[in-house]
Amino acid sequence: MEAREPRERLRRAVVAAYGAAPADLQGGIEFEDVPGVAVEGRRSDRRSDRRQRRAAGAATEMPVTMAARVAIIVLVVALVVVVVLMARTMGPEPVAVPLPSPEPAADEPSTDAGDDSDGSAAAVVVVHVAGAVVEPGVVTVPEGTRVADVIEAAGGAVPDADLDAVNLAAPVEDGQQVYLPHEGEAARPAPGTGAAEGSEPLVDLNSADAPTLEQLTGIGPALASEIVAWRTEHGPFESVEDLLQVSGIGPATLERLRDEAVL
Repeated sequence: MEAREPRERLRRAVVAAYGAAPADLQGGIEFEDVPGVAVEGRRSDRRSDRRQRRAAGAATEMPVTMAARVAIIVLVVALVVVVVLMARTMGPEPVAVPLPSPEPAADEPSTDAGDDSDGSAAAVVVVHVAGAVVEPGVVTVPEGTRVADVIEAAGGAVPDADLDAVNLAAPVEDGQQVYLPHEGEAARPAPGTGAAEGSEPLVDLNSADAPTLEQLTGIGPALASEIVAWRTEHGPFESVEDLLQVSGIGPATLERLRDEAVL
C-alpha cells in the first residue's frame, strides 16, 4: 500500500496539471518531467540499469584481469629464464689445467748390453738324444742342462729304459749324444770319445754320410746309400734295430753293426 501512494499522488498531480487521465498521457509524457514529483518507478529502473552496467563491466573486466595476470606470470618466468641463461654465459670460463708431460726416464743400464757382456745367459747347446726315449732326435737346450732334462726334452724315457745306465746329473755339451739304453742292453760310449785301442771308431747312423757309413763292417756303397735314403724318408733311426727296415740288411749284418753303430 505504501508503494502505491506515491504513484497515486503522481497521477493526481498529472490530472490536475494537464486535465487528462494518466492512461491517456502514459505514451507522451514522462513522469520525471513533472516538477516537484518523485518518480519511484524511474528510480527503480535507474538502479536496475546501474546493476546491469556493473554486471557487464565486471564481466568484461574479469577476462581482462585474468589475461593480465597470465601475461604477468609469463613475463616473470621469461625474465627468470633470461637471467639464468645470462648467468651461465657470463660465468667464469673453464680453465684448462695443463697436464704434466712425462719426464724422460733416467738412463738405465741396457739389458741388451748385459746380454752381450754375458753370453752364457742366452747360450744354448744342441744335443742328440737316442735310445730308449719317446722322441729320439736332436734337441736344443740351454747351456748347462743336465742329462735328465735332455731326456725329458726328447719326450721322456720309454717304460723299459734303463735309467741307471746313464748319469742323469751330468751336464751336456754342445754336439753331444745322449744314449739311453733299454733294460738288458749294454751301455755304449758316446760317439767321439773313441773306442778301445785297436778297434774301429763308432759311426753315428743319424749323422754319418754315405762314405762314413761305408766304414761299418759289411756296409758298401750300395747299403750306405740305402741307409741314407731311408733316413731321409723316415727320419732319424730310433734304435740300431731299425736298420732291419733298410733294404739289404738282415739279422746277421745287424749283429755285426751293433758294436760299431750308434745313434
